[in-house]
Amino acid sequence: MIDEGRYCIDISNQIIAAEKQIKKANMLILKGHLNSCVKEAF
Repeated sequence: MIDEGRYCIDISNQIIAAEKQIKKANMLILKGHLNSCVKEAF
């Protein structure tokens, strides 16, 4: 997007959207870890 000369706000919005998806994926991974590895360790 930067190479294409897109508007800064558009780029920022895409970064924010990507961050939200990464956080969501991280939460799913952590929930899976808690429900499997941690649960089995106890």
